[in-house]
Amino acid sequence: MSTKEVHEELVQRLNEKITSARDALTRLDVRHMDGAKVAVVSLGATARPVLGAVEAARHPAHHFLHRLRRRNGAQLLLQGR
Repeated sequence: MSTKEVHEELVQRLNEKITSARDALTRLDVRHMDGAKVAVVSLGATARPVLGAVEAARHPAHHFLHRLRRRNGAQLLLQGR
């Protein structure tokens, strides 16, 4: 079998594998579009951090307090909060 034939066989196999799993590989998750003037599209590993950034932008005070509590968690527990 020539190098070209091996290459074509491997590419065909990969193409079939991706095509057969299309539904599992593609998912559209629409969130926070009510009243939105800007849309953020994120793919793959960046999706979760981008969602956190969008939520922080929509509710900056809540996000700030959550980060403050997380950072000073031991102090807040000692103060009974």
